[in-house]
Amino acid sequence: MARQKSPSDLGNHNCLRFNFIKGRNFWPFTDPDTGRQFDQTIKGEFLGNSGPLVKAMAVAGIGIARIGAFHVNDEIKRGELVEILPEWTSTDMETVHAVWAGHEHLATRIRAFIDFLAKNMKTANQSD
Repeated sequence: MARQKSPSDLGNHNCLRFNFIKGRNFWPFTDPDTGRQFDQTIKGEFLGNSGPLVKAMAVAGIGIARIGAFHVNDEIKRGELVEILPEWTSTDMETVHAVWAGHEHLATRIRAFIDFLAKNMKTANQSD
C-alpha cells in the first residue's frame, strides 16, 4: 500500500466506519501547517459497531480504520497495523465519560474506579 501523504489520499481506499454515527461519511483532520480543522469525505463498505470489531477488520487487511489509540497501540507496536497520517491527527482527543446512578453518597468502590480511570486514561493519552 502506498504511503498516504494527506487525508485526500484516502479517496481510493476502503475506510472502515462505525455504524453508530449514522450517515457520517467523513473523518475530521487538522492541517499540520495551518491548524485548520476540516472534514475529509471517505468511502467504505464496512460499518462496525465497536472498536474491537473495526480493529479486527483493519488487522485482517479489509481497510483503513480511524480508531482510538488505546484500541490499537499493541497492534502498532507488533507491526500488525501501521499508523498513517499521524501529523494530521495529532490534536485528536477522545472523550470518555464515567456514568453512574446518582446517590446521596458516592460509594468508595465507585470513587476508586473513577480515580483509576482518570489516572490510566490520562497515562494512555500521554504515552501516544
